[in-house]
Amino acid sequence: NITVPIHYKEDDGFNLRNWTKAQRFLKKDNKLTKDQIDKLNSLGFIWERESFDSKWNRDYQNLKKFYDKHSHTNIPYAYKTPDDFNLSAWIATQRNLFRKGKLKDYQINKLKEINFIFDKFDALWNEGFNYLEEYYKNHANTNLPAKYITSDNFKLYDWVATQRIKYKKQQLSTEQINKLEGINFIFDPMEYLWQLGFNELKNYLKNHSIKDLRTKYVSESNYRLGGWVQEQKKKKIDGNLDKDKEQLLEKIGLDFDKVFVK
Repeated sequence: NITVPIHYKEDDGFNLRNWTKAQRFLKKDNKLTKDQIDKLNSLGFIWERESFDSKWNRDYQNLKKFYDKHSHTNIPYAYKTPDDFNLSAWIATQRNLFRKGKLKDYQINKLKEINFIFDKFDALWNEGFNYLEEYYKNHANTNLPAKYITSDNFKLYDWVATQRIKYKKQQLSTEQINKLEGINFIFDPMEYLWQLGFNELKNYLKNHSIKDLRTKYVSESNYRLGGWVQEQKKKKIDGNLDKDKEQLLEKIGLDFDKVFVK
């Protein structure tokens, strides 16, 4: 084709794009000879400036060809087509236009037809979530073993750890939090374990006195409640028990002075 890219220059520095623009202006001013016009026509020269929609559709075809061949649109960094079209830059422009709400509906729909990823970071997050959701379906929880990796080598344990850090820093979107809550994700494992012990103690105190609790006591659900209560008392003595937690324990009837000590 004879569509000259922006900033294109010949090896000797000749600015061919500017030259083609000049020919269009010369023709409008009737300053080109018939022979010059015929020569340019023989090359398929485009006299009228291409419309934005027409150019977009032509550029889109480059991505469509890539998709048809590879079944995805995750092109390599700085990728150019065989005819030197910078497809990587074009994709970056589409994502930027999409974020700003400047893509037309028909453009969005055409990109969706080839599973275009409008937000690369969002796509990576969803990939991790899909792995975690699958784990949840198979295990009924999201308590991964340390350093857990999926069968296709996705580092799911590391991904989960990252989500907890982002949650603490308030860097997760409301949608992401809702998705994680939908599979009973534990955002703070330490808080979760404490609440588990607290609930076990609360149930125990409904029918028992704290003075009867021994260090080795294990609840009906196989929870080592005696050891957990001892841990809370030690934290209180050492000044390491959070005041809010201390008040919660006292509110359900835990008298630290009556906790059995070995």
